[in-house]
Amino acid sequence: MKRIILAIFILILAATAFAAGPFYPGTPDKFYPIGTEVKQLFTNYSTVGGSGDIINTKFLPDQATWELVVTGSPTAYNVSIEGSIRCVEGSFYPLSEITQADALKMKHLTYKAVPCIRPKLNSKTGSGAFNLWILMRGQ
Repeated sequence: MKRIILAIFILILAATAFAAGPFYPGTPDKFYPIGTEVKQLFTNYSTVGGSGDIINTKFLPDQATWELVVTGSPTAYNVSIEGSIRCVEGSFYPLSEITQADALKMKHLTYKAVPCIRPKLNSKTGSGAFNLWILMRGQ
């Protein structure tokens, strides 16, 4: 009887931990379903013309979401997500972009199935830095 109770207790603990899923970066109080993968591609990034690391998305689905968080007070900026089917320098092309004129700093990539992406800070005027996340996988 003790073994059965112990086994049930262990199963409940395992199920609770498994169901919680990974944390969303920056907001540890929010849980997302199992299989959700969110990557932070910029962390306090401010180098104009620079791009983040190339991320192999394991084939980004034809729909994904990315979010830009602006710190400081830049008066103008343009940040984009670029994609490539060859994953080499010189073959990346803009898939989506956010500027200071966009009311929402969250955009969706649609109908752009590519194996590699990277963020790029195309321009910035004034002081400021950028944090950027992309939802790589989800249910």
